Amino acid sequence: MRELGIQSYTHKDRTDKMRPFFILRQFSSFEMFGKFKVGTKRINDGCAAFSKGYAASPHDFNNAADFKEILKKESVNIVAVPGRRDDPTNTENLGTCSKDPGAEQARSLFYIDFPNGESKRADNATFWRDRFPDRTCADSPRIALGFSQAGLVDIPAIARLFTLCTY
Repeated sequence: MRELGIQSYTHKDRTDKMRPFFILRQFSSFEMFGKFKVGTKRINDGCAAFSKGYAASPHDFNNAADFKEILKKESVNIVAVPGRRDDPTNTENLGTCSKDPGAEQARSLFYIDFPNGESKRADNATFWRDRFPDRTCADSPRIALGFSQAGLVDIPAIARLFTLCTY
């Protein structure tokens, strides 16, 4: 990776094996299938140029703090992760910018999608930034996921972000 001018890092994954990670500094976008439906295929596609590559998520780390550490070292505030909200009630954003009273309960509505078609719930409290997800102060529903230096955050599907890849 160094020959390509890309800094890579290795961290333990959930199976206790060392795995490489790098920031793909190209903007990734989510597929939008209406106001409340988002697809994550394009987020993984950018990383697929590398053998067995896909977009990393907190599920790929033995410790979510390692994900945050990479972002800090790379001076990147937030990256896209292949995550989405699956809310059968199509919950709208709150009409005010005050604290979302249902933030922690809403975590169970978010899923991380993997290239093999598997999805895992993103409800682990150690993944999330405090007080998120947060349905306040956004022009469109926060139905996609990003990972910031402070943890997972819900974002509008129109967001264009870098991606942390693994392979």
